[in-house]
Amino acid sequence: MLFNNHGKEIPMKFSMFNVWSIDDNDSLLLYNTLSGAVSVFDIRPKVILTALEQSNVSLIPRKYVTAMTEDGYLVEALTDELQRITKLVEERKSRVDEYAISIILNLKCNFKCIYCFEHQTGKEISSPRIRGVVELFERISRTAKKIEIDWFGGEPLLSFGLLKKINDQFMEIAKRKNLKYSHSITTNGYLLTEDKVQYLSRTPVSSVIVTLDGTEVSHDASRPLKNGKPTHAVIVGNVKRAVDAGLHVVVRMNLIKLNKECVIEMIQTLENLGLKNRVELSLQAVVSSEENPCEGICLKGEERANAILDAYLYAVQNGWRSFPATEKLRVLSLCIGEYPGRMIISLDGSVFRCSQADKESKVGKVSLSGTVAFDNVSNSSWVNSNPLNDEKCKRCAFIPLCMGGCRLKRMRNKEDYCLDWVRNTKKFLQLLVRNESLALK
Repeated sequence: MLFNNHGKEIPMKFSMFNVWSIDDNDSLLLYNTLSGAVSVFDIRPKVILTALEQSNVSLIPRKYVTAMTEDGYLVEALTDELQRITKLVEERKSRVDEYAISIILNLKCNFKCIYCFEHQTGKEISSPRIRGVVELFERISRTAKKIEIDWFGGEPLLSFGLLKKINDQFMEIAKRKNLKYSHSITTNGYLLTEDKVQYLSRTPVSSVIVTLDGTEVSHDASRPLKNGKPTHAVIVGNVKRAVDAGLHVVVRMNLIKLNKECVIEMIQTLENLGLKNRVELSLQAVVSSEENPCEGICLKGEERANAILDAYLYAVQNGWRSFPATEKLRVLSLCIGEYPGRMIISLDGSVFRCSQADKESKVGKVSLSGTVAFDNVSNSSWVNSNPLNDEKCKRCAFIPLCMGGCRLKRMRNKEDYCLDWVRNTKKFLQLLVRNESLALK
């Protein structure tokens, strides 16, 4: 029990954001999704587990009360914890001086991926649109503290000359305005040649995101060249070249039914190439869309959650620092499309909130003079989104992590918008505990 300054006992309760499980070693794993605290208890004296199951704080031994309160597992009985969620929503909405802008340089690609959602028209961003984008950058740099650019496509490296031209102008403006600027590139990696790597290494590039869909066999089946030829070997060589040049490379794997059994072998391949902890791992499930309905190859529900969790568990058990520390875990799940300064600019200047870039996430348009005309209704549906408007979310202990889950799925009235971690809490907590232990080494 706790006492106030007058010696009066303070009534306490368990936080609504506590999640727990018993691991394979018969220990209690306890995690608070708001505070980020994660703890391991010996449950041979089952008093803490019993207290959690019965929601009876009085059963907690006095020696644990102070520490559990500091970690956020216990809160004052009159605390309205959902007010903190409201505060997080307001904090997100108030970040109007930070921008993360994806620029689609083209709609052409040298690959023919089986799950691609884009319409490959072969078009490239025009000179007038380039001037509009640069003018937009100039305008927002007057008040922004931070601007991040992601080069996107199609395949952005097919327009590398344009990338350099625009990026050089951005760097010049940022230097002149004393602005914090960085850029990244999302690429299939096939054209990540020496000259491109050398240019990127001389610029403030935060990451190079390259997709490898598992083993050579599975990757080449899902991500071949347009002529059907394989791509895996070339990409792996280019990844190693980029890492050796000092670039931060994120190796992303798009999980589908075809490659779900290949994740661990891919991790082993990267390790054999000397890339352990020299690249970042990112496991993402492919989502079917109206633009490319691919439900037949997509993983669903528990199957998807277990594939991702098992892969991350294998990685941390083998020394990979691939999963974010608990204090940074929210970046895995927050919908960045809901931030005011987040936008995706297409070839015709249309502004979208989601990388699926479909009509449901279109919120405005950038003019040739660099101004943005927002559709107030559609834009508000994203930036003013509040997970507390959903009764299911309001009762969920994971809400501080996901803040409502996938916004696009929610707009489409899909049921499957929740975090995958919810589907297997035990594996998720095992992953957190092992990851935190690794981070301390």
